[in-house]
Amino acid sequence: MLQSTVELSTMEVEYMAVAEGVKEALWLRGVLDDLGMKQEHVKL
Repeated sequence: MLQSTVELSTMEVEYMAVAEGVKEALWLRGVLDDLGMKQEHVKL
């Protein structure tokens, strides 16, 4: 029972980290757009 709880917690932390990374990438894309450096495609 404890192991599945730890696994779920780890998955949640990883999901939150990915979500924060996406938010930061979108913010940076907006900054570049404001500077006249429009990015059409983002390579991951």
